[in-house]
Amino acid sequence: MRQPVLFILLTCCFLMACLLTACFSSSSDDSKVKKSSIPEISFSLEIPDSFKNDAGILVAPARAFVLAPDFFSEDGKLLDYNWKLNGKAAGAGKARWLELPSPGSHFVELQVSDSLGNYRTRREEIHLAEGPALFLSGRVYPVREQKSGNSGSLRPSLKDIIPGEVIVRFREPEAAFRSAMGEDGWQELERYKETALLRIPLARYAMGGDGEAVAGDTLAAVEALSMRRDILWAEPNYRRRTFRIPVNDTAYAEDPRRFWPLEAITAPDAWDQTRGAGAVIAVLDSGVMADHPDLKDRIGPDGYDFVEKRAGTPSDERPFHGTQVSGIALATMNNGLGIAGVAGEATLMPLKVIKNDSASTWDIAQAIRYAAGLENASGRLPQRRADVINLSLGGTWNSREEREAVAAALKAGVFVVAAAGNEGRDRKNYPAAHSGVFAVAGVDQGLMRHRDSNYGDWISLVAPFGPVYTTSAWTLVSRPQASYVDAFGTSMATPFVSGVLALMRSLDPFLSPDQAMGILEKGGMTRDLGPLGKDEDTGWGLVDAAKAVHAPGAAVPVAAPEALYMGMGRGQALFFLGKANDVSGLPASSLPWLEIRETAQGLNTRTFTVFLNMEHGDFPGEGGRFFIAIPTDSGDSLYPVHVNMPPENLHGLSQDHVFVVLEQEGSGKMRYYSLSEEDKEEGAYVWRMDDVEAGLYRIRIQGEELKGAYPSGGGRVVWVYPKAPCLEHLDFVVEAF
Repeated sequence: MRQPVLFILLTCCFLMACLLTACFSSSSDDSKVKKSSIPEISFSLEIPDSFKNDAGILVAPARAFVLAPDFFSEDGKLLDYNWKLNGKAAGAGKARWLELPSPGSHFVELQVSDSLGNYRTRREEIHLAEGPALFLSGRVYPVREQKSGNSGSLRPSLKDIIPGEVIVRFREPEAAFRSAMGEDGWQELERYKETALLRIPLARYAMGGDGEAVAGDTLAAVEALSMRRDILWAEPNYRRRTFRIPVNDTAYAEDPRRFWPLEAITAPDAWDQTRGAGAVIAVLDSGVMADHPDLKDRIGPDGYDFVEKRAGTPSDERPFHGTQVSGIALATMNNGLGIAGVAGEATLMPLKVIKNDSASTWDIAQAIRYAAGLENASGRLPQRRADVINLSLGGTWNSREEREAVAAALKAGVFVVAAAGNEGRDRKNYPAAHSGVFAVAGVDQGLMRHRDSNYGDWISLVAPFGPVYTTSAWTLVSRPQASYVDAFGTSMATPFVSGVLALMRSLDPFLSPDQAMGILEKGGMTRDLGPLGKDEDTGWGLVDAAKAVHAPGAAVPVAAPEALYMGMGRGQALFFLGKANDVSGLPASSLPWLEIRETAQGLNTRTFTVFLNMEHGDFPGEGGRFFIAIPTDSGDSLYPVHVNMPPENLHGLSQDHVFVVLEQEGSGKMRYYSLSEEDKEEGAYVWRMDDVEAGLYRIRIQGEELKGAYPSGGGRVVWVYPKAPCLEHLDFVVEAF
């Protein structure tokens, strides 16, 4: 009987040991080691004192700065860093700020990995208490239509208006001014219902003077009419011109609307710096129409057909997907025909992996290795490796062979860009979802996520989904003929990003994929479209070529928030700077009315307060966009400060249907303050909300009299925490009917 009992005891001990081992593996240090070892990892985590209450307790919301040292593999390669916050991806890199909007426990995890898939993790817990109840207040400045946003600081010039002509909308047919116009010298040129085109009185305004004087008189007349109670609004008769396309490619002259994707990504502004000369884009697709007049001068010598296993430029096949993708990335610009590619002077490396709309992960992996100048199954290498690999293809299964090829290409310094997919749902597609890949989703002409574009926290950024006018072909008998078509999909969005990365690489041949990804995550190559920062619909935002070409070579400090918004009643604001390796000095300003003081210093963070001296004689009364210089190892980085000032010529709100809306992030809780004439003070409407819990909020103005929600549909982000300065000055300028 003893043997069975002993066996049972041993079995129980074994099971308990397994259970304890399993529990330990999910604690603060977890690892997965296969063929090479990764050293023990650690990181520092710091929350500035500004996020503590008077008792020194951390309260929500807060910002945490995380910093990890350099970790190297056994062969001396710097390892990859990926952060998670509460189980969700929070970006890559050695240092970053993390947003902690709510009280309770938060878990920060760092994963350090190598190119073989080995990784080790470290996790830390942060607990935030609930902050005290505070208050928010501010003013709402309603202005007439056409005057919102510029606070009266931007005046049209002579070239913008037709001198002496004013358009007026009367409130009612028998308006007092209309009956007296003739006596005062006004001339009604034309009328439609209650709107009239008027010429200002010659006797009262210097119609015979110089052009600028006439323009000034016209604008003065508009201002005078706008103040009248019997006139709803008045404006100059503005000039309109045909838009000049900055290239001579004929498709845009035939229909300027075809130029919208390039305008959306600010490509023309980037072309002042570079057009991609010297960069190589490998398009892994269905081949290319070699004699297409808009592509033939772009094709390099390193084409290869991985389907038929033969060298040379691989021919395309119906529906000519590869030709369409290639045209968006690098169609020859300024050649007097067709279209212009984003990088219209770059070189195309056409690699065929698609046959009959299908591709194998084996062919894709070998083509990736080939494009990166690495050994592959073809036994061949290109004369020059690619700078960018474009993958306008994908599937739902995660291939290890493909993943390892992508990792090898990234390690070799090649950018990898891939399409997110056209299923209109949050489903990962590969290779886009592989680590380190620029995963590209699509937006429509309204710059909203296209309904057919995939989305999710794995999306990197977005580009135009369509319609995109691009190079293509059609088949006559058996010979393809060059043509152009409107194309759609994330397949077409992807080459916009590939083209922008080629522009960046043409300016900085040593720019690495990690550096480019860091620039992306710090706002250096996109325009933020959705909620502040990264979101599931648009990732880090719409690719912005003009911003991107200025990013290479410039260090981007680890600062939070990404920019300051001041002015109106807000004369001071905080920003936080992490002591990362690239920051070498204190922020400074050359503006006599902008002062910066370091108000707190931690082990790895600095807290600065920015002050505006609005009484200084040089203070710009019209506001504007200014910069603070942050010294870094590679030169000064410019940190933006937006100064907004109250507008002139305020307009009343005639109905009590305008609200200040406060929405708490995460919980969806909403609070409303209804504006009325009782709140009016010196032309502005004063509002106040008491007992506001500490937290992260979005605040906006909405109402029946307004054109939309202000300052935008998403609202302004407001951090409410105990030591935030001047939260009682949250002012808005709105356009009222």
